[in-house]
Amino acid sequence: MKKNKYYISYSLGIVAILFISYLVMGGFIKKQSLGRNIEYVKAIIIDHFYTIRYTDFFSYKFSVNGQEYHGSGWHYPDSDTFSVGDTIRVVYDKVNPDNNKTYRDYIYSQKERPFIIPVLILMVLLPLWRYRKK
Repeated sequence: MKKNKYYISYSLGIVAILFISYLVMGGFIKKQSLGRNIEYVKAIIIDHFYTIRYTDFFSYKFSVNGQEYHGSGWHYPDSDTFSVGDTIRVVYDKVNPDNNKTYRDYIYSQKERPFIIPVLILMVLLPLWRYRKK
């Protein structure tokens, strides 16, 4: 019975690690693609401001080759002075324009975050260390 408990724990841990890896790598691939195929365009803020988990966002739309695309960016109500109908600068992936960000969010995302990799390594190693054979 104890072995089955460990198998279930290990299998759930592996599934969690695979899921987190999928999310991290998916975001990394989108970021790399946007960096390689970057294009700039003006976008118009549309009437859609919303909040998710205490983070404010706004929506915008832009056109590429006659096709209209939508996106969203971080909104800082205390310091942002834009409103509906204002024009902002947007970066998009010329291969996949659905992969887009506001210029401000793109610059912020380019800052290095070296703590992510060590945290992921610790997430893998700590459970293994806990269940090691003595």
